[in-house]
Amino acid sequence: MEKKEEILYIIKRQPMISQDELAARVGLSRSAAAGYISRLMKEGAVLGKAYVFPPEKQILCIGGANIDRKLHVQALRWRDSNPASSTQSIGGTALNAAYVLYRRERTVSLVTMTGEDAAGRQLMEQIPFDTSYSLKTDTAPTGTYTAVFQEGEMEAAFADMAVYDQLLPEKLSRHQPSIKGASALLMDSNLPQETIRWLLSQAADSQMTVLVPVSAAKMERIPLELHGLNLIILNEKEAEVWMEQHHCSTLSDTIRASGAAAVMKTKGSRGAELFTAEGHVYEQPAVPVETADVTGAGDTSAAVMTEALLDGRTWQEAMKEAAEASAAVVSGQWDVYSD
Repeated sequence: MEKKEEILYIIKRQPMISQDELAARVGLSRSAAAGYISRLMKEGAVLGKAYVFPPEKQILCIGGANIDRKLHVQALRWRDSNPASSTQSIGGTALNAAYVLYRRERTVSLVTMTGEDAAGRQLMEQIPFDTSYSLKTDTAPTGTYTAVFQEGEMEAAFADMAVYDQLLPEKLSRHQPSIKGASALLMDSNLPQETIRWLLSQAADSQMTVLVPVSAAKMERIPLELHGLNLIILNEKEAEVWMEQHHCSTLSDTIRASGAAAVMKTKGSRGAELFTAEGHVYEQPAVPVETADVTGAGDTSAAVMTEALLDGRTWQEAMKEAAEASAAVVSGQWDVYSD
């Protein structure tokens, strides 16, 4: 057994062992033992003092967590006051995905940024799982998303997401050991491009990395080079933009140009298709259901896809599980936030 593995073996069984005792056990000087421990922390095998270890198959969901508001009007009149009814909830791709994983009894943590305001406090109070890696700022408000509906169809939406521009590598670097130690990273494109690039640079070969763009407009935040990424999940509009960015005419060519391992394109009621860098193509038909509400279906699909791949499912098996979970949301049989 090499010294590094021997040290890890000992401190897993005696987390409170002193460095002096550890050094004596493995036949090293105290400074040499400290060097090995520092290396283990950088690799994410140990998370901090007293030798805190990462949970089994921990998933970090990194990105948006917002206050979502829906306004419903009977007859929308632009440039005028409109009577409306309203609802408010919490949402955001990273938060929705984390909530799905939490309800599926996975070890999950949310990494996001909120403002130092009432909305941020209200948001965090409603989250029942770990948010200890999340950050706050006093220079931007908590993210909000407001959608206006008329006769069930969205007429307009307004997103105030500037707070995520501050979720930069220099602020996340304090959690570097936990990021490296997680089993999976699920990221959304509310993150700045440099942050997505940095997270991929930190990912270990054994980690599952999944990237979920939140809109075609935010595809500009996706780095052109995605080496280290296992899967990017796109809807049809996002897929078109991604191919244009790479000057490619097919997703097969685009995935190879990007350096990512695979891309899945979701097509609503027409199912999904997945392309790998090795040239494999997989198709998954949608599960036929009556549509009640599509809210959260895409985020649910991304969460379940990540979970399934982390558990060793094949691409095809993972796609099937994701399609079934998404259909349960669309049909109203299952809700992201309700039991």
